[in-house]
Amino acid sequence: MGTANRLILLTALAFGASSIASATTFTGVFTASTDFGTPGLGNASTTWSNFGGATGLTLIATCGASVSGCTLENGNNETSGYSLGVYETGSTDGSIQEDHGEYIIFNFGQTVTLSGVQLNIIADSGYEVELCGSGSSNTSCVSPTVITEGTVSTTGTDNLTFTATQGQYFEILAPTSGGDSLSSTKFGINELDGSVGASTPEPATLSLVGLSLLGLGGLRARRRRAK
Repeated sequence: MGTANRLILLTALAFGASSIASATTFTGVFTASTDFGTPGLGNASTTWSNFGGATGLTLIATCGASVSGCTLENGNNETSGYSLGVYETGSTDGSIQEDHGEYIIFNFGQTVTLSGVQLNIIADSGYEVELCGSGSSNTSCVSPTVITEGTVSTTGTDNLTFTATQGQYFEILAPTSGGDSLSSTKFGINELDGSVGASTPEPATLSLVGLSLLGLGGLRARRRRAK
């Protein structure tokens, strides 16, 4: 390959490298009062900017329950430490409970890849993590798809295992029916892990590299004919 051809290819690859969108990981924790500013949030929906260290990523968390008057709670409520839960009328603590039909919807404001969830298990618990479908909002998880579900009998932290999943809205709940429903359920949410963006070349980058390679092929063909 001649010097000129090498320069063409190197230039195309350089533009390609500069156009690759890199993924930014985040680790958002709810295990200290400073994660919220105050132990008790006192409202149904709370927003965090630059969530988990990812600049520009905003998280909105909204609680829901079968009884009205729910608030998000970050406090030492029957737990070994702080964690994110739900406090609502008729409840005695800020954990997520099956017998009150409690859940939290997370809106990341853009498509993210959720790869990890850590729970703080207070009592034998049934849980579900769901991807919410098109048309979902801060207060409504439409056409949910279960990412992972199960029951946990050991108290303390539990790291859930599931396939990394892309989406904007996710829901974590204590199911009120089915095989994962346990009336003793009490758990909080310690941590959410994931990433923003994808390490894939942009279409313009692929076109530029492709055109450059075609040009090199044409030059080689002309050389052969000239010989």
